[in-house]
Amino acid sequence: MRRNSLLFTAVVLGWFAGSHAEFLSDACKVCINAELYPPEIDYRPYRFDEKDCNSFQSSVASLLNNVIDDNGGQHNFGFLPDPSLCEATKVSICGFGFLDVIELLQSKIDENAIAFYDAVTGGEMCHPKYDNYGLTITVDSCDNILEQPPGVVRECGLLPPPSINCTCNTTAGISPYIVSSSFREEPSSNSQTALYCFDIVVNKDILPSTCSDIDILRKVEFYAEQSLKSFVKSFRLSPNGGSPTTISPSWGPTGSNLLKASLYWTKDQATGASVCVEVKKPMTMLELCGGWKCYVYLYNPDLKCCPLSTSGP
Repeated sequence: MRRNSLLFTAVVLGWFAGSHAEFLSDACKVCINAELYPPEIDYRPYRFDEKDCNSFQSSVASLLNNVIDDNGGQHNFGFLPDPSLCEATKVSICGFGFLDVIELLQSKIDENAIAFYDAVTGGEMCHPKYDNYGLTITVDSCDNILEQPPGVVRECGLLPPPSINCTCNTTAGISPYIVSSSFREEPSSNSQTALYCFDIVVNKDILPSTCSDIDILRKVEFYAEQSLKSFVKSFRLSPNGGSPTTISPSWGPTGSNLLKASLYWTKDQATGASVCVEVKKPMTMLELCGGWKCYVYLYNPDLKCCPLSTSGP
């Protein structure tokens, strides 16, 4: 290669490197984070999964890349999903923004704070799986040039837990037996009904108390609209290691709004067991429970402990 050609190549490469470095010096790395804060006594653990992270990263990327693109930014320096930024209690997405669009990014982040919460929770901030958890959207930026987005208060419009005519201890998490935060709908053998199944979890990591050392799960009670009792056909009880059994529903005294079933399960039988309520269509379990979430009580043998769990679809 001739000397002049080498000189020309060096000049071009030097110009490209210089302009590229100048671009980077004018760009600010920004990370948007969703952070989950478990309660001190985490009796029903919940953590972000891959679906939560993918939803969050995709939503943030779509909203903020539009700001960069609309203002002359280069897309390859925008916000790109990255699986390595998906953690159990923190999911993030990072990108670069020109300093001259930082103000627009700030505005967009503030405007969409609620949308970011919805993205990571699937629009279910009030789902029982988030009970007692903290959840915040935060921003990391060069020299803290971006302010933190406004906090969002969960306004779930839920009524307080129903009062039941019982003197037992209803404090959540005091016994080893807990109802899963989500129930599921299953088809039944009857096309006119549906099964709504609640899984039982046995938690060994609980604080010592008069309710913590319980070997037998005596019964389960659901707070349910007693005026709708004709829609409840049966219970299907499935202990761990045993065959499912179907029993007729039982109700408390008139006006108690308590739907119940006797269990008498050991810890081994209760671990991974399920209690399914067979409901006649078009009624649903949520409607039966009052329309928001279901309140479920699990009793010990002497009926002095009946910790409350909440569960949603």
